[in-house]
Amino acid sequence: MKFFYSICVWLICNILWAQPTTVKVALDWYINPDHAPLLVAQTYGYFAAQGLNVEFIEPTSTTSARNLVLTHQADIGIDYQPETLLAINQGMPIKVFANLIPTPLQCMAVLVESPIENIADLRGKTLGYSGNPLEASLINTELKHAGIDPNSVQLVAVNMNLSQVLLSGKVAAVNGLMRNVEPIALKEQGITTRLFYPERNGVPTYAELVLITDPSTVNKATLQKFMNALNQGVVTLKAHPLDAWNKVAAAYPQELASSQAIASVNELIWIATFSYFTKEMTQISVSDYQAYNNFLLKNGLIKQAIPLSQYWLSLN
Repeated sequence: MKFFYSICVWLICNILWAQPTTVKVALDWYINPDHAPLLVAQTYGYFAAQGLNVEFIEPTSTTSARNLVLTHQADIGIDYQPETLLAINQGMPIKVFANLIPTPLQCMAVLVESPIENIADLRGKTLGYSGNPLEASLINTELKHAGIDPNSVQLVAVNMNLSQVLLSGKVAAVNGLMRNVEPIALKEQGITTRLFYPERNGVPTYAELVLITDPSTVNKATLQKFMNALNQGVVTLKAHPLDAWNKVAAAYPQELASSQAIASVNELIWIATFSYFTKEMTQISVSDYQAYNNFLLKNGLIKQAIPLSQYWLSLN
């Protein structure tokens, strides 16, 4: 009996004083409203309640998250589904286990006073974009879908802020604005844009942001705890978006609210973004995945179709 009592005390002590599991998350970019569920889960203590000590790593480039996961400097990374597929096609041993934002956010934009009312009106015009071959394929697909020859539109690779390029008048349109960010920031300046969404113009739908990991180094139990906390974050975010914003902004003032003007714009972006998040992050539409896979294959961006099992890590 005494031995049994000692064992019980030992177990209770281990539970109470167990060290949390550290999980390093490499973000796709600096902290912003696209990371809302993670920020809410951290600020409200949902990660801690799952026994996780979550650390955010802000990147130096948009490919840093993938590289940090590959080199085991991060356990989880936020990446873009199209780029993740290309990376897997090149043999990188990463997998996606959740869709953070399950729909596209990137879009094509013109100023509202522009005579361009639809994509077909771009014939003979110039369009600014990042210069990425994948993005060029997306644009060309949209142009063909509108019934015009892609060669009739001059693509101009720009390294500047896309909003500034559009405002400069050097191009008639730009591709790559995030529909939940730049148009809202421009509207605050009294500038209205007209947007064209790829998924409505011939491009198969895809997840803008996904969560990736190297399954050989992170176990499913840890990932499931992470997702439990993230789902709690989504519930809180959807139930109390403004309260969540106020609490998160107070926790990350330098990142989200370094001035009243920046805080005001970020709050608007936060409100425009929270509806994109869902508790079904660990579910995938097989048909959507196959359609986008075929799109990459048709455009010569991958050599062969990537089996779902090579891409998706199921936690269920």
